Amino acid sequence: VVAPDLVKISFVATLHFKQTRTSGLANYKPLSTTEKDKIIADVETSVVNYFRELPITETFVLEQLISKIISTSDKILDIGTDSTSFDEMLLWRTLEDGREYSKYLDANYTPEIGEYIVLKNMELSYD
Repeated sequence: VVAPDLVKISFVATLHFKQTRTSGLANYKPLSTTEKDKIIADVETSVVNYFRELPITETFVLEQLISKIISTSDKILDIGTDSTSFDEMLLWRTLEDGREYSKYLDANYTPEIGEYIVLKNMELSYD
């Protein structure tokens, strides 16, 4: 049995949160840093689980990852900017000598025969 080649995905993203309503209909307040940090931790867990549950031959679908992130909390308004959801997303491969190289990923990725998609790294922040 030959182990699959790992194709790694890393990304950087900024989350945008909804404001919470206070006692009056017109009164809103931003989420606290503690609330935002908790949501970020929940998103990290959700993303790790998404990659862990991705079948070995399954296509990585960018919209599924975005949906998984946003659906983690009803306090998440959006991810990214108007032009892109991720500040950076890279697809990593390892050469035979052990060195890694990457290329930008801006669409779905279907693994080639013998490849398995895993999460390399994620950096999440909020505004």
